[in-house]
Amino acid sequence: MGRKGLYELLRTLEAIAFLKSMLPLHLRGWINSLGLYVQACEAGQRTRLQAGGNLHSYLDVWQEGQGDWQIRKFDGDTWERRFAHVVEPTYQIADFLSDRVASFGDLDSEGANVLSHALQHYKDTGVWLGLPKIPEEVMRKLAEEKARARAQEERQKRLRRITDVEAEVRKNPLDRLAWLSLPFLYYQEQRFKDMENALKMQLKIKGGPYSSTYKELGKTYLAVLSVSLRGKGIPILGYEPSNVTVETLGYSIDELRDLARENLSKAYEMDKEAGFKEEDLKELELALKATYTPSLEVFDELDRYLEQERQLDERKQEERLQGSPDSDTGEDE
Repeated sequence: MGRKGLYELLRTLEAIAFLKSMLPLHLRGWINSLGLYVQACEAGQRTRLQAGGNLHSYLDVWQEGQGDWQIRKFDGDTWERRFAHVVEPTYQIADFLSDRVASFGDLDSEGANVLSHALQHYKDTGVWLGLPKIPEEVMRKLAEEKARARAQEERQKRLRRITDVEAEVRKNPLDRLAWLSLPFLYYQEQRFKDMENALKMQLKIKGGPYSSTYKELGKTYLAVLSVSLRGKGIPILGYEPSNVTVETLGYSIDELRDLARENLSKAYEMDKEAGFKEEDLKELELALKATYTPSLEVFDELDRYLEQERQLDERKQEERLQGSPDSDTGEDE
């Protein structure tokens, strides 16, 4: 076997070992069905790959980091006679199982029947039929169903959390932690009037009022002005643009403008008195400008600023992750 052929073989065996490691334990035995056993283990920066029979390997290689594979043992004659012809079928089995688990959570009955038939046919005839891929449209539909199920599960969790926190509020109407939790929980459920009331309560609880509360309350009113002017809102509570409408809160446009200006002004004054730098006040300045000059240009300017800040936060987060001890890829001590 030439160098290129050996390189392709090792890549395939490595893929088999990886797919096998990702499968539930009760499915991994299927991969050995054609008599080829593959395993990979890691120790520090070194990876060892072995393949062959159940009790005896005929190929044993290791790799340091991302370097070239180093051969410890390779019985080429035995390999060609016993295993070469089942490498690709074994990879297909691993890939087939991986797809079924990703789509159905386990090996479904139809998949088990297909796989069993292919293995039995190979045992009887020596001919490998191959295994079908799940059609893309089916994969897409299954992924969408999973996403809907996850979203529904998350929503049920949020609703239970809201119920629990509201119960805490009924017991203690000035419970600080409860009122700090409720605005975002209400926001996720698009309950904007409840969110507004929860933010107002934050101004009454012990320890308040908070600059951040005035800011988010003002931005809630400003979001309605934005929706009425251009059909889309601005981010509230640091998350995706809100679609809160005039009808949702029950105020006139003039009332919303006054409420937005009043709360944003208080937030600006508190932050300025606290010694915030000019660049830290930029968002509040642009938001206040939109209450005096509610035009497309002003809201677009606020959008651009918020997007720049979002990208800056992402870069800072990436830099923190890259600089953390967990991201160290150097040699072990």
